[in-house]
Amino acid sequence: MADSGSHAHHPYHGIGHYIFSTDHKVIAKQYLFTGMAMALLGGFFAYVFRMQVAFPGTSVPGFGMVSPAEYNSLVTNHGTIMIFWVAMPLLIAAFGNYLIR
Repeated sequence: MADSGSHAHHPYHGIGHYIFSTDHKVIAKQYLFTGMAMALLGGFFAYVFRMQVAFPGTSVPGFGMVSPAEYNSLVTNHGTIMIFWVAMPLLIAAFGNYLIR
């Protein structure tokens, strides 16, 4: 009879548990934390381009001067990040994975 214990799964310990896990609740947490981190980045982009609109021609604290090309880039990246890296991972992936039975 073959030894069934020789191919047993050895779970990761420590940080490896959260990086390499296949547990749906851990994956939901990965989506949640990634979405929150990207929300901070998208929020920073919104801060920069709104400060530029509020005070045109002045330096934005924490960023500097915003050129027209940078402004367009900030608005476009803000929208892309907020849809594909915040709304979808948080509302669909994190919530859905957490509720899987």
